[in-house]
Amino acid sequence: SLGAGLSLFVVASIAMMLSTVTDSPAAAHVGSLGVYLISSVLQRLPGELVPEELRELLPTTHMGFWQQLYRLTHPAAVFDTTRFVTDIAWCIGFSSVFLAIGAFVFRRRDEAQRRERELIEPDAAEQEPAGRAHPGSGCGVGALMTRARRSSSSTNVRTTTVGSPA
Repeated sequence: SLGAGLSLFVVASIAMMLSTVTDSPAAAHVGSLGVYLISSVLQRLPGELVPEELRELLPTTHMGFWQQLYRLTHPAAVFDTTRFVTDIAWCIGFSSVFLAIGAFVFRRRDEAQRRERELIEPDAAEQEPAGRAHPGSGCGVGALMTRARRSSSSTNVRTTTVGSPA
């Protein structure tokens, strides 16, 4: 179960990366499942269509390592230690790269939103400690709500009725 969890962590890290790139949780969900399904299909295509070099770069090629664990309990089956360790290393590498890209994009967007907030509200920089994320400053619904509050507060217009003093 730990092995299957590590395999699915690759898909989760792709989803996290896509959620920082897009503002739509649905796009991140569909995108991560799309990457998984396309990788699965490409992995199963014949060698004439997909070269072995490309197949080795697909995440799903290495996500089945946990099935090797069942061979440990069967005396006639051969456990391929080299393949097992190689697949684990690939899965950790994929997860690390996708998480690093996601963290980098999230940090850049957070910094850009902080600078934007400082331009709109100059005293907000003094109230907020450095390095702390502002609630709703990330991606998704919180960011949309923050933008909506900013746009509504910046468009407050004084209304007067006709005939009354301004």
